Amino acid sequence: MENKTAQKNFLLVTARTFILFVYFFSVFRLSAYILDQDTGEFFTLFLLNILFISSLILFIGFSGFADDVINFLRILCRWIDTLNEWVGRMVAWVTFLVVIVVFVDVVMRYAFRISFVFTQELEWHLFAFIFLMGAGYTLLKDGHVRVDIIYQRLGPKAQAWVNFIGVLFFLIPGCYMIIVTSFNFVYNSWSVLEGSPDPGGIPYRFILKSAIPAGFVLILLQGISLGIKSLFTILGKDMEEKQKSYHLERDCRS
Repeated sequence: MENKTAQKNFLLVTARTFILFVYFFSVFRLSAYILDQDTGEFFTLFLLNILFISSLILFIGFSGFADDVINFLRILCRWIDTLNEWVGRMVAWVTFLVVIVVFVDVVMRYAFRISFVFTQELEWHLFAFIFLMGAGYTLLKDGHVRVDIIYQRLGPKAQAWVNFIGVLFFLIPGCYMIIVTSFNFVYNSWSVLEGSPDPGGIPYRFILKSAIPAGFVLILLQGISLGIKSLFTILGKDMEEKQKSYHLERDCRS
């Protein structure tokens, strides 16, 4: 009996894996066709978003094998949230470092009449690093400024639609374009090991410029997590998998 059950489960997992493979293979083939068309970067990304999201909605809504996809999306969201949570804590310590650097600069300038280019550049280097690397964490905590005159009056599903459309049509394309366009900018800076043009300045400016694509990758990932959570709210799915407690199962059996 146990062998038959194990064999049945193995066949079921194999069938689900095969269907998922065919499904995503078809989506990627259609994506390759869209990329081959000369429609411009923004419109191409728009079509890819429509293709992936609409097919994912259909798959979750009507497929009998959607549990695998739903569980994967839950795990993906938890991974992204954990990553930005960790980065946010790191940035918090950098914020403390900025306070110390500014304090030292002010004391040196007004008490001893001494000012260093290195200290001044370090202030805005750290300041830029905080905003770039902490933007994903801020999105995780819903701390970005939003015009919410209408949004705050909407219900949970309507708010989820606003977030979902915003992620799909604005956040993802915007992050994509900044990451792509900043690649050569960062590459050129690394190729010459760019430093400060001012005497006594910070010699490692290329590291700061690397935070531009890195920061927007974090925003992009958190946007994907926000989009998935909004999609779950729209479809009436729970982000956390429901598990029956022992007492409930015992009561049902009794």
